[in-house]
Amino acid sequence: MDVQPIGKAKERKNKLSPPTGSALEKKTEDEAREEVFHILINNRALTSTVYNEELRAFHTNRLRIDQRVEVLNPNDTTEVRPALVKSIIGNRAWLNVALLDVKTCDNDDIQMHEGIYLHVESPMIFPVGWAVKNDYGINANEAYLEHCRKIVDEEKRGENPSYEEIDARPEQFAPPSYFKPKGNWKKGDCLEVLDPLDARFNTLRVAYVKKVLSDGYLEIAFECGSNDEVLPIHSTSALLFPPGYAEQYGIELEKPKKKKKRGVEFTWNNYINLWNKGKRFRPKATLFHQVPSAEEMAQKFPIGAKLEAADQVQSRKFICPAEVRATKGRIVVIAFDGWASQYDQLFHHRSPYLNPLGWCEMVGNFLVSPHESSEQPEEVPSPSTNRTPKGSAKRRATKKS
Repeated sequence: MDVQPIGKAKERKNKLSPPTGSALEKKTEDEAREEVFHILINNRALTSTVYNEELRAFHTNRLRIDQRVEVLNPNDTTEVRPALVKSIIGNRAWLNVALLDVKTCDNDDIQMHEGIYLHVESPMIFPVGWAVKNDYGINANEAYLEHCRKIVDEEKRGENPSYEEIDARPEQFAPPSYFKPKGNWKKGDCLEVLDPLDARFNTLRVAYVKKVLSDGYLEIAFECGSNDEVLPIHSTSALLFPPGYAEQYGIELEKPKKKKKRGVEFTWNNYINLWNKGKRFRPKATLFHQVPSAEEMAQKFPIGAKLEAADQVQSRKFICPAEVRATKGRIVVIAFDGWASQYDQLFHHRSPYLNPLGWCEMVGNFLVSPHESSEQPEEVPSPSTNRTPKGSAKRRATKKS
């Protein structure tokens, strides 16, 4: 983020400072900028287009081995834990993350938490200091917390934060350049969510914004679960959908478990206007990703097309042979080869968990063999070896296994 294309200073309303002692220093800022552009005519310059492409590539490969991050605790989503990237698998895409010992937060005393395999773009990974900055729950020792407090305080004072060499920084978690939301989120805004910790990944869930955090993050609460079912997620995430999306595209929606008002069935209009009057709101459509045209989705995901997809429910996200079952707006329904339709999973159309044929062989990942039995049992197991992984989140345990 220290390297910017020509013109970025003006776009961000920052002062353009010429080199000390140069002739440009004696000119006004506008005169200096005009002369800089004049000098650059017919010369190579980093344009915004090239810059954005390079930045996107950098973000895709943004984390490195032995870098310290904060990871959402899959057993308790009200807190994060300090963690260390132990290995990167599959063309710098999959991370094997070890949670640091909460007593020491020391690199030399690591407790491996079985099955924390995350994609580099997982919404469960945060930069160092994120929890303290957002007053979010964190399970760490006092030394680590003091380090984070110092970073946050220095940032507030406009100073360079004292990150350590191994710390993952906020600029490594910049939102995608292809989506620019218009408008602001507020507390009480309603939405539908493709929960990244779901037990089945075949429904959307009713949720609302519990708290607006800093740097574009939201703390959302699920109306269809217990009071402690929350999820911190960036507001630009493709896992967020506007109210009514599930009904529009024929997707099952997990509705609030609170007792409905007498004679009033759940609809978003009834819920917003009657059930929680003055407490729930309908957000602007411009806050969500746009739905591609049917032609674009059909071209990218033809029905029946073969691909390699990660089993999102399995903690290690094994890659399995699969095919496109259907598209529902910007959601793709994926069927795993050899498994019944009840185990189909929903993916957003930009999901990093969807890969072309041959991807595993190309990057050296293991590809799970498809189920070959000609007759499936009445109750078919999932594509993964363990449908509900050990140590799964609370809300997983409340659903059908």
